[in-house]
Amino acid sequence: MRRALLVLGLVAACADDPAGEAEVAATRIGGQAPRADQVLGGDGLELAISFADGLRIGARIDGDEGSVALSARRIDGRAPVLTAAHARELRAIVARQGGLPGLAADEREAIAIVASRLVEVPPGTDLEDLARLTREQAQAKRGRHDTRAGWVSLCGHIGKEVVASGDGLASSRELIGPPPYTEDCFGRCGWGCDWRWLKNRYTQDCADHDACSRDLGWTSRQCLGSLAGTFDDAFFAPNCF
Repeated sequence: MRRALLVLGLVAACADDPAGEAEVAATRIGGQAPRADQVLGGDGLELAISFADGLRIGARIDGDEGSVALSARRIDGRAPVLTAAHARELRAIVARQGGLPGLAADEREAIAIVASRLVEVPPGTDLEDLARLTREQAQAKRGRHDTRAGWVSLCGHIGKEVVASGDGLASSRELIGPPPYTEDCFGRCGWGCDWRWLKNRYTQDCADHDACSRDLGWTSRQCLGSLAGTFDDAFFAPNCF
């Protein structure tokens, strides 16, 4: 089987805003269309989101393995720290669904999904830490979960309670689902109930991260480990409804 692969880069180049306005480009490799339940199509994509201050983030999304691994660096050699300015532009990318004209639908969606995960990174985080955690999570999840991709869908638990835990916190029983079950779409791989075009992927990893963010606040770096585990879920878990 040919490997389905996405390589994403985020770069920055300076303006009045320290992060600068992002530019997005994509090059398709291969030609197979995605299945109805997949984001990634073809043998792969090479994507770039360009800011301006020298930050570069890479994401390797492997459609065959169902895994996501990040990398991060700055072109000036300093630590690749995510700032509030970067986060604002990432939110704008998500809001316009990856948004440059001329991109295919799956290219726009792939860019925006990665951006939607990155906006939940606490400002001031060294992205090398997140990159390391995504690689570690990908390895651990392949051994822990009885699925090819390493995610556990909660589609069968909408309106029911599951046990959520992670990042060193005590386990808790949590109700899963959109309103009227929960006010904030607990367990969904996305920022609460926002950005509905991100679909309704509810997974164990996203529930674990929601529990950590609720208990400690989304700016807590203690929740970075559970966040790292949600990247592959956001791409490859099934849409529940």
